[in-house]
Amino acid sequence: MSYSATIAKRISTIMNPFLLTMVVLLIVTYAGSTNLGIFACWAMVILLSFVIVPLVYVYMKNALVGNKGNSVQDPTAFFKAHRSQISIIGAISAGLFIPLLVFFDAPLLLSATFVALLGTSLFIALINKYYKASFHLATVTTLIIVAVLIWGKAVLPVLIVIPLVGWARYALHQHSPYQLASGFGLALIVTSASFYYFGLLKNVAI
Repeated sequence: MSYSATIAKRISTIMNPFLLTMVVLLIVTYAGSTNLGIFACWAMVILLSFVIVPLVYVYMKNALVGNKGNSVQDPTAFFKAHRSQISIIGAISAGLFIPLLVFFDAPLLLSATFVALLGTSLFIALINKYYKASFHLATVTTLIIVAVLIWGKAVLPVLIVIPLVGWARYALHQHSPYQLASGFGLALIVTSASFYYFGLLKNVAI
């Protein structure tokens, strides 16, 4: 493997969309919570909807397609082969928790970020039934935009992550420029629309 391919692979791995989703959601939850108890409660909701339910689905699906019914395949290979299905399951699971966010008056930043991620994931999953828009770049773009919309100028340098991830996915021959552009564009539209709906764009000071 060439040096550039090694760097691209490392960038792609470090910028894993699911890991980044958890990190950003937890940071947003902490920033919008008034005490550690509230933070802990919403953190559990996040883990349950975005992590536990999709992982249970992955495990059960693995068992069904395994050689002996209960064998577990390589999880990385399985996720790559069933990314759209897992994304839809995760989006549905997260969608079921939206009434909880509203009913229990969740931090506004959390609700907006939750909806932005949910919308991006669902749209990408549906589009990828017919096309191969970059889910990786779309998710990373959503998270970076959320960070900038929340914290403004202080985090503007992290915008460089978006072209870096795009380059990494292209260098690894995972996506064409058009597929990367479609993932970025969709994430930009959905995230901006979500924050506009929640009235948070007016608070941006960039």
